[in-house]
Amino acid sequence: MGFGHTETWSGTGQLPFGTAVFLKLYLYGYQNKIRSSRTLGAATRINIEVIWLCQDARPSYKTIANFRKNNLAGLKNVNRTFVQVCRVVNDLGVAEFMAYCQARKEAQGIGL
Repeated sequence: MGFGHTETWSGTGQLPFGTAVFLKLYLYGYQNKIRSSRTLGAATRINIEVIWLCQDARPSYKTIANFRKNNLAGLKNVNRTFVQVCRVVNDLGVAEFMAYCQARKEAQGIGL
């Protein structure tokens, strides 16, 4: 979809985060009504669900904000597609099944 890294790697320090991490984080924020890059950045350090989703990647709020700023058109397309998929799932009546599966995952994650 034409997403790029938020930073170029200079050959030293940490490698740039993959775009999949930011897309997952963006969709998580959309689904849970979290708009702030600072709140999403804090969630990658505190919320066990987000830590698992991002595979223990912990981008700073500035990196998240730069990704949003640099990939605005791509994020709009992803958001549009995500909403369409949710509508199809809702029309099919699969939403209850997905909620059940998510509840089971959360219940299993509590015991870890």
